Amino acid sequence: MVVWHFMCRHRGICAVRQEQLDAEMIKEGRDRYWSKVNRNRDSEMETYAPVAKRLLGESIVKIQKAVDAWCKTARTGPGRKHACLQFIERLPSDLVAALTARTVLDGISMRRSLTAISVRLGQYLEDEDRFRRIQKEEPELWKSLFNRTKKHGGYVQKRRFIHKSAKAAGIVLPKWKGKVACSVGLVLVELMKEATGLIEIRTVNTIFKRSTTMVMATDDLLDWIKKAHGFHEILSPVFLPMVVEPLPWQSIYIGGYHSDEVRRRPLIKSFDKEFLQQLNEADMPQVYEALTHEQNTAWSINTDIFECVRHAYDHNHQIGGLPTNQDHELPDRPVNWEDPVAQKQWRRVAAETHRINNADRSKRLQTSKVLHLANKFRDQTIWFPKQCDFRGRTYDIPSPLNCQGASVSKALLRFAKGDSIDNQNEANWLAVQAANSWGHDKKSFDYRVGWVWENEDLFKQIAKDPLGYTQWKDADEPWEFLAAAIELGEFLEHGFGYVSRVPVAQDASNQGLQIYSLLLRDEEAALSTNVLPSKEPQDLYAQVAEKVVQRLQQSDHVYASKWIEFGITRATTKRPAMVLVYGATKQSCKEYTVEWFQDMLMRRGVTNPFDEVFKPCIWLSDIIWDAIGDVVASAQVGMDWLRAVARVCMKHDVNPTWTTPSGFLVKQNYEKQASFEVKTSIGDKIRRHRMQHGRGEASLRKHINGICPNYVHSLDAALKVRVVNLAAKAGMSQFAMVHDSYATTAKHSGMLATAIRECIVDMFTPNLLELFRNEIQLQLPTSVELPELPAMGSLDIRKVLESDYVFA
Repeated sequence: MVVWHFMCRHRGICAVRQEQLDAEMIKEGRDRYWSKVNRNRDSEMETYAPVAKRLLGESIVKIQKAVDAWCKTARTGPGRKHACLQFIERLPSDLVAALTARTVLDGISMRRSLTAISVRLGQYLEDEDRFRRIQKEEPELWKSLFNRTKKHGGYVQKRRFIHKSAKAAGIVLPKWKGKVACSVGLVLVELMKEATGLIEIRTVNTIFKRSTTMVMATDDLLDWIKKAHGFHEILSPVFLPMVVEPLPWQSIYIGGYHSDEVRRRPLIKSFDKEFLQQLNEADMPQVYEALTHEQNTAWSINTDIFECVRHAYDHNHQIGGLPTNQDHELPDRPVNWEDPVAQKQWRRVAAETHRINNADRSKRLQTSKVLHLANKFRDQTIWFPKQCDFRGRTYDIPSPLNCQGASVSKALLRFAKGDSIDNQNEANWLAVQAANSWGHDKKSFDYRVGWVWENEDLFKQIAKDPLGYTQWKDADEPWEFLAAAIELGEFLEHGFGYVSRVPVAQDASNQGLQIYSLLLRDEEAALSTNVLPSKEPQDLYAQVAEKVVQRLQQSDHVYASKWIEFGITRATTKRPAMVLVYGATKQSCKEYTVEWFQDMLMRRGVTNPFDEVFKPCIWLSDIIWDAIGDVVASAQVGMDWLRAVARVCMKHDVNPTWTTPSGFLVKQNYEKQASFEVKTSIGDKIRRHRMQHGRGEASLRKHINGICPNYVHSLDAALKVRVVNLAAKAGMSQFAMVHDSYATTAKHSGMLATAIRECIVDMFTPNLLELFRNEIQLQLPTSVELPELPAMGSLDIRKVLESDYVFA
């Protein structure tokens, strides 16, 4: 009876705490929303706020039509031409409309008079006229000025710099006479008033009994803004972990957070209301069941890791992805500054330092949020409600602290309810987690386990004093390794019966390529991606790197020998090869190659063997792209077939829709964007929306680019659903599931491994491409035939049951 009363009281306290958190989420969301609105107002950029962006977009088209009509009348009508006509016609009407809408709406929020708004608008237009004159007559000078204005923060500073530079270069800029700027502004404000009905011009008396003419929002506009702000602030809660179990998902509208005010988003992230209704009516019991198992997993903060992360961050130790807590210093200017070569080299290093500082500032903000949330919930049991994308992939709604986050986030979390380690096999799984995060994940299981038990003293020392014994910092994933190492040390002291709570992850070997090898029954690709059994795990990225080196050795290009000397590793080829099956292009391969090289130079202090960065990287990226094709040719065949299917669908105005092996309904729906940008001469972008154009018109490019990643992601999502449900039936209750990485406690890791392999065999034994083709075929006219299925290999899928490393 006492226990029962305690449990009821505890649940009641948790329920009250959850209500407080719900209120906090809504309040923080509103505060964040209004902070952004007020920040934009303070910087005189009201039109950058969410509500004003929409208002701005809807106004520009109407104003442009009014400007065009006014110009036509002024140009062709009887009598003298309007004095402002020649000035307004100097600029494109869409730009005139955009600047008018922005200046007036910003002016209303700052309570400026009609004269002040008109003068400011005229000045903006005069500046545009001047800048375009430089651009036309001195393009090289303008190019230099434009690039240099990027260093200047605000509009006034940019304007002053350009005027000063033009004067120094002896360029005489056109100047609008006398009251022209104000007159032009007055005409355009009147046109906006007539075209939109959003503003009114009213004469009011000041406190000094003086009259002044103001531009004001109409009552209809004020009412619209009030409602729109209320809508946006409600849609902007800061989503936090829960302190009670989330509601089971019963439909796409009921589940997750308990509070109706917080739970305003459906389970599936989509703007297609018709599709959401289809999903709500679809029979998806497997999906709802798996979601409930995942979000019912209880978590707690790993306080040992929290203290170590906070100590490292406070002392500026850049361990395991932690950013610096201060900017990198810019290099000193060289003594021989007049030397153009020295100046160029300095600018290059300074620019890269700026790039890294900007990236680190964003990471610092994210790290601070993670540590704040970890501290906030450090003594509580928490849960993470889930949400899906339109392919069925699941995500934790709270961020940035969750089990799908960065390595630091993963390490900070552990299961609230652990499982005891009762035999050597279960202990070995905890050892595998430590070895994997150290960097031995490409070694055999025997090697990984042996390495751990040979270093028992190290783990005991780390567990007792992680800040004193800091060898863990050398791991590939230091924070995840530290979490496993502390538990291993404690287990070694305690022995069997020790309750382990660290998630033990089993990762796929490039899951996208694994899926293509299974779909096409390709034995070669299956072996490269560990779908087939092997004594040692296969490393596809290393195989691609070997192909790259072979091609470099055969080349007599000047870059080839330098790249060989620099060193080509799996890190060079990992990202380009990883994303191939998700629609990667040669351009993305170039970008990833440049990023890898810059990381090697800046963060690892490696010397650049070339005189520059981009040309050698672009040359190397072509070699990498061809090498990837050598290793994973079958995936390209599958992708070409899927793209051909998408082309047929687009030709007949069909958005391809398919049902995954979990019962989840996927609809690919990409419309042509009904918006574009108007860009001023010094870089300010104003987005406008033409709502009457493009609505309902499918985007051929997006459909073709999207079909491959979307189909593959829908299958990896379906596999996860089936694995979770099968493992739950076998007795598992702790799930830490990412798209291609499944984790549970050490005790149940063997059970999870078995479930993964059984589900792969069960799901891929049917010809999924044939089922996909048949389903799409029914959506097309009867006279239309889809392309024939690609040729299949001879892979025996049941051999997956014998593969140790398909998920390892």
